[in-house]
Amino acid sequence: MEVLDRDWVDLYCWTQNGSTIFRVHRDRQYWQLMTGILQEFWWENVIPARELLLLGKEQDVKVYEPSSTHRQTGLMIVKSLKLAAESELLCREIAGEINFFKPK
Repeated sequence: MEVLDRDWVDLYCWTQNGSTIFRVHRDRQYWQLMTGILQEFWWENVIPARELLLLGKEQDVKVYEPSSTHRQTGLMIVKSLKLAAESELLCREIAGEINFFKPK
């Protein structure tokens, strides 16, 4: 949505038990939070580690390995759950039976 400047996207989700299509609406605050986390990862972990690798200092790269969770992981999860809860179910298929729903 951010890359193509769209207000919503229809997200297709497939599982072995069926599939669904959800309409997810753009949330600029969500994207700003995500972008900040991704930029931090890129500039504070990926780029410095890449520079060390290019210098042949592979043994020193470990210092730039990120932690398993970011300090804002909890907030990102809460906002992701909120975004998912606000999405609209457009279509559901289970065992070949397809149901369509009107978007709001």
